[in-house]
Amino acid sequence: MQEIHDGAASVTAQRRDANLGQGIQVHDIARVAHHFGVSYEAALYHLLNLKLLPEPEFEVLRNQGDRARAILRLMRVDWGEETHWSLTGQLVTLGLEAYRLEEISRRKLLELAEDAGADVTELEGILAQDFDDGEAVDAVIPE
Repeated sequence: MQEIHDGAASVTAQRRDANLGQGIQVHDIARVAHHFGVSYEAALYHLLNLKLLPEPEFEVLRNQGDRARAILRLMRVDWGEETHWSLTGQLVTLGLEAYRLEEISRRKLLELAEDAGADVTELEGILAQDFDDGEAVDAVIPE
């Protein structure tokens, strides 16, 4: 835990360990796809072409397209001229990451999703697909 001061107030925060969660997951690619306004598959190919994602990991993630589309629906992604990253989307992706790292329980994830207005049934479907059925893949950082 770390306490952060801004002069008037202080907030206690937990620092994220740099060694945890470094693998790229399907929800990470979905978030990138949304941010850049491209499809999940396009984001994957861009990362592959930039040599940030090795071929074997690309194949693993490419086979998870249905899961990615379910995650995007869960985050209430509405493609349009004024598409932006919603609070619901942020809570869902952070919640999925916290669940994967075993920082929160499945029950807490579902509770957070419900509070954020996400479709809990859709999230349960994603989790039923055995959310962490594969190893996290490592990104390659160019020198």
